[in-house]
Amino acid sequence: MHHTENPYNRLAAAVQELLEGKDLDEISVRDITGKCGMTRQVFYHYFSDKYALVSWVHNVKFAQILQKEVSRRHSHYYGLLSILQRN
Repeated sequence: MHHTENPYNRLAAAVQELLEGKDLDEISVRDITGKCGMTRQVFYHYFSDKYALVSWVHNVKFAQILQKEVSRRHSHYYGLLSILQRN
């Protein structure tokens, strides 16, 4: 994990990696911060608890999925429009 990444992404990557091997209830803030080399004080500057972090990750991933879908639909729409304009 690169220390130049923003704290949100570093914490998100850490919790996602930890979730591959444990349930959230088994993961502590100390586990998360240890995984990404950050202090608990930094964690609490950005998130109120591990559930807030997981919620943020969920929202970001959902927004990324929606953006891809919108882009795909716009691409499809403009492709059809281009075909219709040529004919």
